[in-house]
Amino acid sequence: MRPETRKPQKAACWISALLCGAGLMVSPALAQEEARADATIRTALTIENVQGLDFGRIIPGTGNSRIRINPNNGNLTIRGNAVAAGGTPDRARFSISGSANQRVRISLVQRRVTLTREGGSETMRLNRFRLDGRRNRRLDDSGNLDFAVGGQLRVRRNQAAGVYRGTFNVTVDYF
Repeated sequence: MRPETRKPQKAACWISALLCGAGLMVSPALAQEEARADATIRTALTIENVQGLDFGRIIPGTGNSRIRINPNNGNLTIRGNAVAAGGTPDRARFSISGSANQRVRISLVQRRVTLTREGGSETMRLNRFRLDGRRNRRLDDSGNLDFAVGGQLRVRRNQAAGVYRGTFNVTVDYF
C-alpha cells in the first residue's frame, strides 16, 4: 500500500514543479520607446558700451532743473532755468553680438544712479532711463544689434561746478 500512497505525492510534486517552471518562462508585458535629446548651443552674448551718456556742459540756474537726453535722437531738452553751454550731448550707445536671428531682452537695471563731482562730494541724480525702442528685440543675420539709452539729469540750483561721473548697468539676455 505504501507504493500507491507515494504516487499521489509524486504527482503533486511534478505538478508543482511544472507550475513553477511555467511561471519562470512567462515574461511580463514590456513597452519600450525611444526619445530624442536635443541641445542648442548659442554664441555667448557680448555687450559693448560704444558711447557714454553725455549731457554736455550745463550752467545751473537759480532753480532746480531737469535735463533730458532723448534715446531716439540724442536731443537735449531742459526743463527749468539751467542753460546748455556747449559740449556734445549724446545718448549712450551700445552694441550687442551673439547668435544670428535670436531674440534678446535688454534690461536697464537701476532706476536711478548718483553722479559725484570729481574731487568733491557734491552729487546729482540721473534717472528715467529710456531705451530707443522695445526691450525685446532680435539680433540681425550677423548676430548684431545696436541700441541707445537716454535719461534725465537733475541739476540743483547753484550746483557746484565740476565734472560729475557715475555709471549705470545694462543687461542683455537671450529668451
